[in-house]
Amino acid sequence: MNTLTFLLSTVIELYTMVLLLRIWMQWAHCDFYNPFSQFVVKVTQPIIGPLRRVIPAMGPIDSASLLVAYILSFIKAIVLF
Repeated sequence: MNTLTFLLSTVIELYTMVLLLRIWMQWAHCDFYNPFSQFVVKVTQPIIGPLRRVIPAMGPIDSASLLVAYILSFIKAIVLF
C-alpha cells in the first residue's frame, strides 16, 4: 500500500508541475515550436483542451490549467492524507 501511495503521489505531483510549467510558458510567451514546449502541451492537452472551451483565460494566464492544478493538489491532499 505504501508503494501505491508513493506512486500515486509522484504521478500527481509531476503532472501538477507540468501544468504549472505550461502556465508559466504561456505567461512568458515561450516559443511553442520548441520540442520541449510541444511535449508539455501534448501531455496536458487531453485534460486542458475540453476545459478551455468552458473556462476562458484570464489575460495571459490560462485559468483552465490553473484550475486543474488546484484540483489535482486538492485530490492528492484528500486521498493521500
